[in-house]
Amino acid sequence: MAVYYFSEAYSKGMHAGNKARNDVEAILYKKYKRLTPYGKKSQNKLLKSFKLMRTALSAKKSDVIIMQYPLQRGCNWLVKNITKKRKCVLIIHDLDALRYPSVPSDEVEKLKNAYRIISHNEKMTKFLIEKGIAKEKIQNLGVFDYLIPVSYTHLRAHETDQYL
Repeated sequence: MAVYYFSEAYSKGMHAGNKARNDVEAILYKKYKRLTPYGKKSQNKLLKSFKLMRTALSAKKSDVIIMQYPLQRGCNWLVKNITKKRKCVLIIHDLDALRYPSVPSDEVEKLKNAYRIISHNEKMTKFLIEKGIAKEKIQNLGVFDYLIPVSYTHLRAHETDQYL
C-alpha cells in the first residue's frame, strides 16, 4: 500500500485564502508521494475534471490518496466518484453546507464514502456526524494553523520557511 497526496498549485502567501492549504502541502510533501492532478489554472472544467479522475484512478485500489477539500473550482462533484473507487482521506478546510445552512446542499453526501475525514474543529466534526458520517471516520484536529513560522513573533512570517 502506498500513500499519495494530490498536489495543488496554489500561490505562496500567508493569508487565509491559501495558508492552510499550503501548510498541508508542505507537511504532506515531506512524507508522501505526490500526484499532480491539476493542470494550468485556466484549464476548462471538463478537462480539469478528466485529469483529476484519471490521476486518482492511476493509484491502486489498496493505495490511499489524501485530498484537500474543497477541491479546485469545478471539481468537487468528482469527490463522490473518487471516494467510491479509491481509499481517500479528505482534509476538510471548508464546508459550504456549514457556512450557509439555509442553502440546500448535497455536499455532505459527496463525503460519505471517504475512507477517513480530517476535520478542523469540533463544530465541523459535530456537523458531519449529524449529517450521517460515521464518527469513527472523522479525526478532529482542533487547530486553525498547521505551521507557525519561527519568526511569527517578529510579524515577518512571510519572509521565512522556518517553522516551529
